Amino acid sequence: MTVGREVTVAVIEESTFGVVPGAPSGERLYFVSEDVKPNTDRVTDPTLSGRRGQPKSVADRRTTGGSMVQTLSAPDLAKMFKGLIGAPTTHRPVKTTSSIPGVTPLRANSAAAAGTGTLTYTTAGTTLAWTGPGGTIGVAVNVGAGGVFTLTSGTTPDTITVRVVAGKLVAANASDATITVGAGTSLLFAIGAALSAGFIFERDRSAGIAGANRYLRRHGCTFAKAALQMGATGIPQINWEIPAGSSSQAAAALDATLDDFGHNAFSNANDLDIYLDGVAATIITAAAWNWDNDVDTDRVVIGGGGNRLDLPFGSAMLSGKLSALFAQGAVDVLNQATAETEVWLRHVYQRGTGDGTAGNEAIIFDVPRVLFRETAEAVSGPKGQTVDLDWWTHYPDTGSADLEATVEIRSARTSV
Repeated sequence: MTVGREVTVAVIEESTFGVVPGAPSGERLYFVSEDVKPNTDRVTDPTLSGRRGQPKSVADRRTTGGSMVQTLSAPDLAKMFKGLIGAPTTHRPVKTTSSIPGVTPLRANSAAAAGTGTLTYTTAGTTLAWTGPGGTIGVAVNVGAGGVFTLTSGTTPDTITVRVVAGKLVAANASDATITVGAGTSLLFAIGAALSAGFIFERDRSAGIAGANRYLRRHGCTFAKAALQMGATGIPQINWEIPAGSSSQAAAALDATLDDFGHNAFSNANDLDIYLDGVAATIITAAAWNWDNDVDTDRVVIGGGGNRLDLPFGSAMLSGKLSALFAQGAVDVLNQATAETEVWLRHVYQRGTGDGTAGNEAIIFDVPRVLFRETAEAVSGPKGQTVDLDWWTHYPDTGSADLEATVEIRSARTSV
């Protein structure tokens, strides 16, 4: 008999869909549950024979897939987000808040020096300028229209990217000399990056299973959906929906020495902050973030043995929900929903300083261009009222930009 705690799951990236790479390199996954498995339909010949029984059934379509649940942690989920969104770009982490109203630091360039710099806002011309650690002030940029801006320091190659919410800017000069550029790494996952061909999930059923059945492999695994649930307490969990192309069993592992990045789950009560248009929301009781890649799972062809030929991605669709105490902040959101006003939503899980060094990891879910569903609160009795705020995001109305939502992992891990 085997037990669940004895099971190990490895993920191995493929270079060709459904094909074991020449030099498999895997990493250990930490998980709550894993249910990605093969299921083979059986069909029976309907021919009548004058007998009461049925003819022998035959194997038909093979649909491999299922779900995996993990607790939210950095950096060990980096491979999973690569599968969901695409390969990341590398940056330096920066402090996630600023004392300048309407201005939020996002990230620095990967060559930036670690240390503390200064953002300077000037009302004349509504400009913002950056002084990198140990440098001088750079060229001021007009940020009056709001949006995302990259500012360059004066005497170093340092740049910082910030988001400005125009409606939050104030009519007074301001500066913030506490903008820290972290020594760790920011892996930024964004739409438009190269997508992996597929992944192998290899389950080691433990030494209790001998022979050719010890390792269950799922080939051509694709990340169709991800659902993250957040609350006021507890450990956040993310549920991955993973269809696959085929499956096999083996006596030996593809990689006997897995990379292991460790695991240290975030806490909803201690590590999570939610921001609306760059301002901390203090009335949220629960939240959800749901990513859907619209994967085409109906790819069974003649001669394919009932397995899927491939699993191409469709549109990336992102939606979610905020549950809130019914207070002025919720009314403001409801008014924005009625007016179809776009809102910038940010979920920040941060341990310590969030600068990406050991013990200071962060995962940030950044969702610009959110539209909330118009609704109203329900009065269900004499106690406190709550309201559910469903939201969706979209790409810009003009230009060629894609969906701008991102996931950022800040840790000591430099690549994935």
